[in-house]
Amino acid sequence: MLSRLTFPADAPRRHGAWQKFSVSPRGLPQLSETFNVIAMRSAPAWLLFALIICMNVTAQSSAELSEIWENGHITKILPSNVRHRDLQNYLGSLAHIGVPSEEVGKSTAGREIYRLQWGNGPLKIFLWSQMHGDEPTATSALIDLFAILQNNRGDEWVKRIESAVTIRAVPMLNPDGAEL
Repeated sequence: MLSRLTFPADAPRRHGAWQKFSVSPRGLPQLSETFNVIAMRSAPAWLLFALIICMNVTAQSSAELSEIWENGHITKILPSNVRHRDLQNYLGSLAHIGVPSEEVGKSTAGREIYRLQWGNGPLKIFLWSQMHGDEPTATSALIDLFAILQNNRGDEWVKRIESAVTIRAVPMLNPDGAEL
């Protein structure tokens, strides 16, 4: 059974119920799930507040942040060269360190669309990248974000984030555009 996410035409400007539809073997749409989304235009104040609460009280130096990134990132090629097969390899690397992915749909050309999830907090954050296929930088950033958080789960600053938020992300929302 194929699965597709549908979004209201004015999705960037409004929050509310979004629906996930499945396509039956006969090609008929079936509502399979409804979930609530908060539009980013209504979220910045409380989101910023929540992220500030999760921050480590002691600031990390630029050298410490650089070391965290060097030890934790898994993307190896230039972000502008990331294609769907590269994403699949990165997702395999994330699964190896304990961040599973789930196929949530297929593109028009039949390429898989995946979702990642990390954290178990009450604040839900939904991220996506490459809605426009020729804008790949955020895909690598999302992959590295999940890798760094997972690789540092024992650190107090990561524990605080993990208990405060649940992050769901769809890296490469438009895999067909990434191949052009």
